[in-house]
Amino acid sequence: FGPVGRRVVDAQECVASGTVYRFLSGNRVHGEEALAGEPAASIAFNGEDGTYYRSAYASVADGEGSPVAVLGVDASVLFLGTLTTMQRTMLLIGLLSTLLATGLGVIYVRAIVAPIKGLSHATRQIMGGTFGATVEVKSSDEIGALGGAFNEMSAALAERDRRVSRFAEELRQMSAGLAHEVRNPLNGMRLFLGLLQRRTADEEASSLIGKVDEEVQALDDLVTEFLNFARPSDPAWEEASVGSIVADALDMSQANIADAGVIVHASVPDDVTIETDPRELRRALLNLISNA
Repeated sequence: FGPVGRRVVDAQECVASGTVYRFLSGNRVHGEEALAGEPAASIAFNGEDGTYYRSAYASVADGEGSPVAVLGVDASVLFLGTLTTMQRTMLLIGLLSTLLATGLGVIYVRAIVAPIKGLSHATRQIMGGTFGATVEVKSSDEIGALGGAFNEMSAALAERDRRVSRFAEELRQMSAGLAHEVRNPLNGMRLFLGLLQRRTADEEASSLIGKVDEEVQALDDLVTEFLNFARPSDPAWEEASVGSIVADALDMSQANIADAGVIVHASVPDDVTIETDPRELRRALLNLISNA
């Protein structure tokens, strides 16, 4: 409607343009506020049909921004109440949807993270030597397929470890039996070589017998290595001098060193000590010197 309160256009086709807007008489102040450019709304009033209404007004401006008319909207209080109820319902639906989406997201994340944590824990067990560690497969998706493949791999590793352990045990038993079978004739050979050397007056023959005895001793040392492999023992830990162990190894290797025509210099401070098995460390040094 225009400044004088007459309709310019109405949403109801039966209402002609130019007629007086009937609700304006009780809401003239609000209409003037709308013409001044300020939106306004009336309090609830009783309409001709006995229904309570509220009116809202907003200005309609021309191209220069000056108000030339007022847009009025009338709505029953019941309708407004329905809108308010719908608004609250929509807000409640939005809130519940957000909570539901958050809950589903948490469940989905846990469904992924928990199996991955299980895989990580089982992997660390395998790295620590616990072959055969498995994970619980609760789904048939990609995560479940990964868990199943991991269990198959772990079972294969466990089976291979059992086979290697069984083969190693069989090899130890075979080595022990072979060492015993070889050592007995070697001991007899050394015994007879000693008797023969004592009864021989020829120096050249005695020297040859000594050489043979040395070779038999070398075979006996090899048999000892087989036995040590077949019957591994726990290290006898003790505080030992590194210099003393090195000196003993060099003294026991003098024959090999002299045959090689080399000179070995050892420089180890006397106060250097370590926690070790002196016998095993001496054997390792002897092997190193012999190989060199």
